[in-house]
Amino acid sequence: MPDPDSRRRALAVGLLALAAMVVLPSFPAGAAESPRLGIKPAYEANFLHLALLPGGRTTNTAVVSNYSDQPSRIRIYAVDGETTPQGQFALGGEGDPRRTVGSWLVPSVSELTLPPRSSADIDFAVTVPSGTTPRDYIGGLVLEGEPRPGPAQDVGNATAVQLTIVERLGMRVYLRVEGDARAHLVAGPLTSDRVSGGAMEFELALRNDGNTQLAPSGVVTLNGVGLSGQSITLSRPELLLPGATTTVRGRWKAVPLYALGHAKAVVSYGDGQTAGASVGVRVIPVVLVVVVALLAAGLSYLAYRLLHFVRRARVALQAAPPPALRPRLR
Repeated sequence: MPDPDSRRRALAVGLLALAAMVVLPSFPAGAAESPRLGIKPAYEANFLHLALLPGGRTTNTAVVSNYSDQPSRIRIYAVDGETTPQGQFALGGEGDPRRTVGSWLVPSVSELTLPPRSSADIDFAVTVPSGTTPRDYIGGLVLEGEPRPGPAQDVGNATAVQLTIVERLGMRVYLRVEGDARAHLVAGPLTSDRVSGGAMEFELALRNDGNTQLAPSGVVTLNGVGLSGQSITLSRPELLLPGATTTVRGRWKAVPLYALGHAKAVVSYGDGQTAGASVGVRVIPVVLVVVVALLAAGLSYLAYRLLHFVRRARVALQAAPPPALRPRLR
């Protein structure tokens, strides 16, 4: 059994030999801030909203801040934004392809060092290429702090991982390339499935076929035997960009023992527009299924036995000799 000194030496070797990089993204619903760093538009509260024609150009300003007591060296770069399959907003990584806002937005500096408890204005230009399709686009201006040591994580066998933390914060940039705005949402199919706990979950696929960003909301209404008056609220995606798809869900917890009918999903978006889909709903008790199965099996067996008896009776009748004829008395 190793002595404590050898274990400590092994732990030290593990800390020196094995390191892990942890990137802490921060793209919250409000301003992009942490206890150490922050970035926000100079002339808006949280996000930056721009509107340009194809071929247009504008300049703007972001404010970056160092809230710590130490100088902070930061990097600044632009990235594209997207809708995740779960319907949430996400900014791409520095190494991801930049096809829209990430390539159109150019900051005046790519790196700077901020003194403790200080802020700086960062100018940037946004240029929309000529011929760009009119629609809503989204991206971000990302602030990335310099790597710093994090806590050690014990991974067993007297070995630890020394974490290196890199903090990223992104200021959202909503850009509308002017043109004919067209909101159009495609909904469906709608599916249902029993889940743990006896509940039923509905899933509805959504696709933004228009050229404006959407934040649709919807409900599933149930009609039929044992279903009247039931309504289930569907989850709401944070943002659905043009061309993006997602799946929204709703859970029906108070499922009765028996129900037969249909479910209809209606999703609202844009200026009072709706889209929807339907699916049949059948809830049959397990006991009833078992009883029906047993009755069907019993009836099938009785029918088989009766058919077998009739066949044997016919064979017996065919094999028996004809009855003898008695002479008639006069």
